[in-house]
Amino acid sequence: MASAVRSDHSAVVAYCHTDQRTLLKSRQQRIFRPINRNQHAQFLSHLSTTEINIARTENELEAEYSHFYSVALEFLNRFYPEKTTTVTSRDPAWMTAGLKAKLRGKNGLLRISKTIENRNKTQLQTRDGNKMEAKDIWAAVRQLTGRTFRTLKASTPKH
Repeated sequence: MASAVRSDHSAVVAYCHTDQRTLLKSRQQRIFRPINRNQHAQFLSHLSTTEINIARTENELEAEYSHFYSVALEFLNRFYPEKTTTVTSRDPAWMTAGLKAKLRGKNGLLRISKTIENRNKTQLQTRDGNKMEAKDIWAAVRQLTGRTFRTLKASTPKH
């Protein structure tokens, strides 16, 4: 900003501002198990090849139950591992830990998409920053698609 006193220089104003809303925000770590179709398919495939014996006498029943429980827990942790995310008091009431993780993943995909888009834009510019001509753009498209340029032969009409 302009200096309050007569000077050839501008003035710099610095101040510290704390946002009260961030000081009052509470955070909680939430544990969840993300689930998708691939996990189901892997789990069912593994389960179809696994044999679990059932106890035949009352004495073995408790040991077999403990064994089954440990195997089931191992399957759960192997195919549906736990993830942790932070949910804050400023998140909407409908925001769950799983949904927040999905949104973060979607945002990551959007960032990747933007990076690819920017990379493609820079490839379609000449070194001096000007736009490429149509001929060069189509050459780049053919390079990406793997197609070759074919010229049509002009046929001479028969009289």
